[in-house]
Amino acid sequence: MKSGSVSKNDAFYTGDQGMVCGIAGDNQSCPRKRVACYFPNWAYPRHSIEHLDVNICTHVIYSFAILSLSTHTMVPQDDWVDIQLGHYKQFVELKKKNPKLKAIIALGGWTDSQDKNKYKTLLSSASRRATFIQ
Repeated sequence: MKSGSVSKNDAFYTGDQGMVCGIAGDNQSCPRKRVACYFPNWAYPRHSIEHLDVNICTHVIYSFAILSLSTHTMVPQDDWVDIQLGHYKQFVELKKKNPKLKAIIALGGWTDSQDKNKYKTLLSSASRRATFIQ
């Protein structure tokens, strides 16, 4: 598929923007189309958040944060990229360009999800879940 082109219910790669986008729904079953744009933190330094075209996205997903088993909270997967280089801050600031944009952070990923007991431990306790939700 041509870079940046969109057809109903297709996923596409936007090439130079370093994100994967897809459309869910159509005008009959879903009155508003949703375009989810995905930005993986490991795309640095090939791509940057500033290159995301938030005017074509209704939702932007940043991946990944990981689960801290000791605190039962989300923590940066890569402190250098996410915090020190300011990717989390840049990601949140995308809402200034498009106030209707839904900014979502994905939890887990391949590496973090390998320890199945990590998430099982979190979910098995009401107090751990409450800590996580805060």
